[in-house]
Amino acid sequence: MNVVGLDPSAVRGSHGRLPDTEADGPLLICSEPDEAREKYAATDIKDLMPRLVRT
Repeated sequence: MNVVGLDPSAVRGSHGRLPDTEADGPLLICSEPDEAREKYAATDIKDLMPRLVRT
């Protein structure tokens, strides 16, 4: 089976692509009510994760 070709010019990714709608965006589920927000910026997650690990 030749499922993945070896020609790198055929490879295209979507890393970093914003979703077409907010409903298709990432979802963060957390058991800490104090951390609840309507939205998080991607850069906020860096500071959020260590706080959650400590609790």
